[in-house]
Amino acid sequence: MKALNDRDQINKRAVDADCLHQRILKNTEYQKINLVEWIFERLHLDPGSRVLELCSGTGNQTLRMIELVGTKGFVVATDISEDALRQLREKVDKKLSGCFTTVAASMDELQNALEKSGLEKHRFDMVFCAYGLYYSTNAEQVLEDNLYRLKNDGRMVVVGPFGPNNDPLFKVLEESVVVPFACRRFTRNTIHTLVNPVEWKSPDDVIQYWRNTTFFDEKKLDTVQRNVQEHFERNDNFINEKWVMMIVMGGKRVANL
Repeated sequence: MKALNDRDQINKRAVDADCLHQRILKNTEYQKINLVEWIFERLHLDPGSRVLELCSGTGNQTLRMIELVGTKGFVVATDISEDALRQLREKVDKKLSGCFTTVAASMDELQNALEKSGLEKHRFDMVFCAYGLYYSTNAEQVLEDNLYRLKNDGRMVVVGPFGPNNDPLFKVLEESVVVPFACRRFTRNTIHTLVNPVEWKSPDDVIQYWRNTTFFDEKKLDTVQRNVQEHFERNDNFINEKWVMMIVMGGKRVANL
């Protein structure tokens, strides 16, 4: 029961748009490598492409997608949080507002939402999900459901933490789910990995970031504050390594569908 309650709490904080916005701001400000740049340097998204994004949040990657596909392309950004999607819409340049739309729905219930939006028959050049697949109740089914939404020459891309980065929660990104799916359903698969140091300059930076994470626990606040303060008494900074994996799947095995 405790594990279930912990998971419910994580999911609740995951859809809090304000917490998400603050996490992104802090990571972007202090990360050594710009994650958005790293992703799209390896994706080579062509102008005119049609993209379906799962778990877009407030649009950290979406804005770059819209910019890259241009006025001849189209991006469908989906997220369970309508508030996050509202924040995303407010960020988009009005000149590009016709190049994208948003759909509020969880990954597990996306089909009905796409039907209501008149998008159920659309096929995409890329289905993209960054830091969100592990919130699904059935990650493998989500991947299978979105496979048919790809064009035959389309790509599916999953980005997220792996290895020692929050290891117990994020097993879904390792070989237990995504890699076997990629091998079964695609003929060309590429895995990119990155260890991205995030350098915090003060105890307050660390605590403020932690307060906006999905794993914040008010009951542990005093202990964590004490430990962080002791760390800075011995060190000038606090390094938090982000381990990132991006799996790019291409060459869909049409015969297996």
